[in-house]
Amino acid sequence: MISLIKRDILKNTKYKYILYIITIYLLYLIFQKIIFPNNFKDIIKLFSRNLGICYDTNHFLDILIILLTNFFLSYNAISILFTDLKYGKEQILLRISTKKYIITKLISILIITFLINLIIYLILTLSITLMGYNIYNFVLLKLFIMDLIIKILFQYIVIAIYTLFRKNISIFFSFITPLTALLKINSGKIFFAYNNNMYILLLILILITIFTYLILKLKIINLFERSEKNEI
Repeated sequence: MISLIKRDILKNTKYKYILYIITIYLLYLIFQKIIFPNNFKDIIKLFSRNLGICYDTNHFLDILIILLTNFFLSYNAISILFTDLKYGKEQILLRISTKKYIITKLISILIITFLINLIIYLILTLSITLMGYNIYNFVLLKLFIMDLIIKILFQYIVIAIYTLFRKNISIFFSFITPLTALLKINSGKIFFAYNNNMYILLLILILITIFTYLILKLKIINLFERSEKNEI
C-alpha cells in the first residue's frame, strides 16, 4: 500500500501541470494587482477568486480559472487512479486485493491534493505578503481546509462518473456536467469558510467516498474478469 502511494506521488502525479496551474495563479494575481488594484481591499476574497473558490460573474477570467482548476483536478485524479491499471493491471491486482488497491488510490488522491494545495497556498500567501498585504492566518486556514475538502469531493465525484461512463459520453459526463454544476455552487463555498458548517462538507465527503469506492470495486472487478476471459 505504501509503495503504491509513493509511486503515485513520484510517478503518476503530473508535475508539469502543477507548475502550469501555479504559474496561471501567479499571473492572474499579478494581473489583478495591475488592472484591478481595488480587489486587494478584501484579501481573502481575492485569494478565493484567484484559486477558483469563488468568482465574480462579471469577470470571465474568474470563471476560466475555475474551469482550468477543475480540469486539472479531474485529469490528475483519473491519472492517479487508472495509470497503473492501464499498463499492468494483472500484476497489480495479483499482488494486492481490489479493496486495498481502491483504498490506496483514494488515499493517494487525498495526500497529493493536500500537498498540491499546501504548496499553492504557501506560494500565493508569500506572493501577497511580498506585495505588502497581510492575510489573517486563522481565516486562511479555514479557507484551506474547506477548499481541500471541496477539491477531494470533486475528484471523487469525477472518478465515479468517469468509471460509470468511460465509453462514448465519458468526456461529457466526467468534465462538462461536474464543472457546470460547480459553477453554480462555487459562490457558496465562502459560506462554509466563514461559518461553522464545515461538518456538512465532511459528511458529504464521507458519503461520496463510500459511493465512489463501491462503484470502483464493481467496475475494477468486472474489468479484471473480462481480461481473464479474453486470455482464456
